[in-house]
Amino acid sequence: MDQPATHHTNSQLTLGQRAADQVAKFGGSWLFISLFGMFMMGWTVLNTELLGKTAFDPYPYVFLNLVLSMLAAIQAPIIMMSQNRFSDMDRLAAQNNYLVNLKAQSEIQAVHHKLESMQTEEIRALLLEQNALLARVLANKAD
Repeated sequence: MDQPATHHTNSQLTLGQRAADQVAKFGGSWLFISLFGMFMMGWTVLNTELLGKTAFDPYPYVFLNLVLSMLAAIQAPIIMMSQNRFSDMDRLAAQNNYLVNLKAQSEIQAVHHKLESMQTEEIRALLLEQNALLARVLANKAD
């Protein structure tokens, strides 16, 4: 029975899939959180303290809100594409595990059947030997 592939090499992935994986990898890292926190801190300091009344995005940072919304609108579906691909890979791995377990169960049942068969033959041989010994004992007593 053919086993389904559970992963792809990088050369088998499309450009979009590789990009989605990289975005998900970076977007879910502490490096991203740190850099993004510093970016937001820099934005607020620049527009509040440094530029003062000439700030291009004064408090309440409407433009920053727009930028964050657009980033989330782009980043979320890309991360979901990567998660969907990994979900598909997990599904294939689960199917593969099921097939392997099914094959193992079949092999165990065959071994169990063989052991029962061997035990039956052993018991049959012992009974024949016991009957032969009993016949000899009875024949010796009759003499």
